Amino acid sequence: MASSRTSAGPISPAATAGPVYTGSDWKPDKTLTKSSEAGWGFFQASPGTYTLTITHPTMKCGSTQTMVVAGYDTTYVGVLCSAPTDGGTTDGGKTTDAGSKDAATHPG
Repeated sequence: MASSRTSAGPISPAATAGPVYTGSDWKPDKTLTKSSEAGWGFFQASPGTYTLTITHPTMKCGSTQTMVVAGYDTTYVGVLCSAPTDGGTTDGGKTTDAGSKDAATHPG
């Protein structure tokens, strides 16, 4: 399911290690460059504020900030991705994916 994978990159400023994504078996897999169906990734960083930018090939995602504090673990940082306003097209609204109408070119 490569098309459903998201990517947490970049991490700004750069993390000291990672991201390391989990495979579909929920185990860390250092060979992955994007999340699997599990949707998780981990990174290690020095104390400070970090911006995580989440991307997806067919969804509109975004960025969020998280703070790393010495002596604590930061968990469950994420971004909710949504369908793009062009109805999920990959060609600017000329054709739609999954057989659904594109609201931008086919109102109603």
